[in-house]
Amino acid sequence: MILATMLVGTISGAQDGADEAAIRDILKEEVAAWSKGDADAYSRHFAEDGTFTNLLGMFFQGREAFRKRHEQIFHGAYRGSTKTVGYCFA
Repeated sequence: MILATMLVGTISGAQDGADEAAIRDILKEEVAAWSKGDADAYSRHFAEDGTFTNLLGMFFQGREAFRKRHEQIFHGAYRGSTKTVGYCFA
């Protein structure tokens, strides 16, 4: 969710349509990956040295930790869940 929020903020300042289209493509890929429960694909665009705090306040550092945590939740509490992203552009 944090990543999506950052991407939407980036979209609003995009220099041209190609930038916006590229960001929208990333969001579409993430939605599809989540809905398939594919942690590898879902974490593909996460920064190698990024940090992530989940809804429970658990803190993770790095892409591999992000990927592993999503692999766990895709096999657990969020198994079979789907993701949607709303777009809001001025």
